[in-house]
Amino acid sequence: MCLPEITGVTFYPTRLTAKGLIGFANCLFNHQLALNCIAVYTRPSGSGIRLVFPQRDLPNGLRVHLFHPVTREVTDLLTEAVAAKLREVTKRIVEARHGD
Repeated sequence: MCLPEITGVTFYPTRLTAKGLIGFANCLFNHQLALNCIAVYTRPSGSGIRLVFPQRDLPNGLRVHLFHPVTREVTDLLTEAVAAKLREVTKRIVEARHGD
């Protein structure tokens, strides 16, 4: 299987919520397809993050995913790319606070 290349990730931090929401991510695939508004949560165990993909509630009460990874490999690829961007953003915030 040929995995897609993630060519860009943007992370928008939010204030930590009681449910663990820490921000939203956008991912760009092969410079051609953007997947936006991926919610990023801390894991209940405290180790790592989990991604929640956008859903829409239909008038008939059915909830549908707007998009989501189909394989574990793509889920892992997305999670690691967002985690790397989160580490980068966190490092910049810490450095800005300390004036480094």
